[in-house]
Amino acid sequence: AEGTDAAQPADESLQAGVTPSADGAQFSSTAQSKAAAAPTKKKAAAAAAAPEPRKKGPIQPRLPALVAATYVVDFGCVSTGTARRRAFKLTNAGGAAVTLRFDKAVLESWGLKAEPEALQKLPGAPQHGCVEVAFTLQAAKPNVPTGPMELRLPVDVKDG
Repeated sequence: AEGTDAAQPADESLQAGVTPSADGAQFSSTAQSKAAAAPTKKKAAAAAAAPEPRKKGPIQPRLPALVAATYVVDFGCVSTGTARRRAFKLTNAGGAAVTLRFDKAVLESWGLKAEPEALQKLPGAPQHGCVEVAFTLQAAKPNVPTGPMELRLPVDVKDG
C-alpha cells in the first residue's frame, strides 16, 4: 500500500556533549558550563538548584542507557503544509505479552502522531501478536522544524 514502509534497522550512535536534565530535556555541555561558571558561591548554589531553561523547539526525549534495537522510519521529503504517513507492522517475538506506549508530548513537539498511542498486552509466544503502527508527520503544524530532522524516540515497554 502507498505510504507504508517497513522499518529498517540502523546503526546506534552517541550524542557527544549532550546531557539529559532531571526533566528529560537535553542540553549541550556548553550551556551547562555557562551556568556552572557563576562567580560566587551563592550564585553557584542557586544555579545548581534551578533547572536550566528549556531551549525552544521540539522536546528531546531522555535516552536509555541500554538500547536493544534501533529502527528507522524515513518520511522522505515532506513539504510544509502537508502530512505524510508511514505504517509498519510491530510483532512481539518474545515469550511474554508486552505493553508499550509512545510519549505523546515528544511526538507532538515534532509534529508527529502515533496510531495507536499505546498497546496493551500484545501477546508473545506462541501467538506472537502483530499490530500495525502508523506515524504521521504533520508538516502543516506551526511548531514543526524545517529541514532535515532526526528523532530518537525511546519506546516505554512494560511487562515483557
